[in-house]
Amino acid sequence: MKAFWPRLLTTALTTLFFAASVSLAGTVHGSVTNRTTGKPIPNTDVDLLSPTQGMALLASVKTDTQGQFTATHDAIGSGPVLVRATYQGVGFNAFLPPGRPQVDVEVFDVTKDSKVIFPSSHVIIFQPHDGKLIGAEEYNIKNDSKPPVAYFRTEGNFEFAIPDKAALKNVSATGSLGMDVPQASIDKGKGLYAIAYAFHPGKRIFAFRTNFRIPAIPRT
Repeated sequence: MKAFWPRLLTTALTTLFFAASVSLAGTVHGSVTNRTTGKPIPNTDVDLLSPTQGMALLASVKTDTQGQFTATHDAIGSGPVLVRATYQGVGFNAFLPPGRPQVDVEVFDVTKDSKVIFPSSHVIIFQPHDGKLIGAEEYNIKNDSKPPVAYFRTEGNFEFAIPDKAALKNVSATGSLGMDVPQASIDKGKGLYAIAYAFHPGKRIFAFRTNFRIPAIPRT
C-alpha cells in the first residue's frame, strides 16, 4: 500500500501537467514596445505569420491599452512563427520559435532621413549556369541612429542597379532575426530598382541579396 500513493500522486501530477499543456497549446502572449520612447504601444495591429507555409496568416489581433496581446491558433507552438506589429505604417517583426509562449516586439519611430543608415560592405558574385551568367549581390547596411529611429520610405528607401540586359529574379533581406524574408522590388527603369524596407537601429547588419541573370556573351 505504501507504493500506491506515490504512484497515484505521480499519475495526478502528470495528468495536471498534460491538461495545462493542452490548455496553453496554440496560445501566445506578447507585448509591443516603442524603443525610441520606451513606452508600450496600445491599439496596434499584430499579425502572426507562418514562415513554413509561405507566410500564411495564422492570427490577427490588436494590443490592449498596456501594449499587450494574446493570440491563438493550432499551429502556434508546433513551428516557427513570425510576429509582425504595424506602427506608423511600418511592419516590425519578431521571431517566435516553437514551444515559446511569450514574444516581445520592438518598434521605433520612423524617419525618412537617409543619413541614419550607411553601407558597411558590398559583395558581388558571378557564376555561369546553363549558358547564362548568374549574379548574386549582397549589401550590408547599418543604422546607428541616436535616439534610435527606423528609416523607411514607402516609395523605396534603398536603390540598387543590375547590369544591362539582366533580368532580376528575386530580392531578400536578412535582419536581426537571421531569417531571409522576400522583398517586393520597385522598378525605377533602366536597370534601377528599389525596395521599401524598415532599417531598424542598433548593432544589427541588414543583408540584402539580389539574384539576376545575364544572357551569355556568344564566343567569337
